[in-house]
Amino acid sequence: MTDSPELADARRLLLACYRQWQTLSEAEAGAIDAGRWPDVERAQSAKQDLQQSIVSATETLRAAAQAAGVPAARLENDFHDLVDHLIQLETRNHDQIVLKRKLAQEAWAQLQVASQNLRQIQRAYDVPRPACWQSYS
Repeated sequence: MTDSPELADARRLLLACYRQWQTLSEAEAGAIDAGRWPDVERAQSAKQDLQQSIVSATETLRAAAQAAGVPAARLENDFHDLVDHLIQLETRNHDQIVLKRKLAQEAWAQLQVASQNLRQIQRAYDVPRPACWQSYS
């Protein structure tokens, strides 16, 4: 069965949205690995904006498929591998953020201990200083 032009256009539009999501997720992964948090935030914001386009493209594709008599299961099969790949990218990015956060918290805890140790050393070697002002009566 040949796809109608509307169905082919709707399929291309959804595929383009998914490819854009993939590009953003890969950029996000690189930013996470490099610790470029403003870039991570930009990628996540762009993906959040893209969600509505994906929903709209999906609805358009479903309507075109229904009009062409194409079963929904066929549409799901067409995008299954790509959607699985996108889920894997999202899972990896999430796991990397969790790991980076854990490492940052551990480093912060070590810095807190070092700071406390330095304060203790400073107090141990602190020599009392005489007052600068003296009272004369």
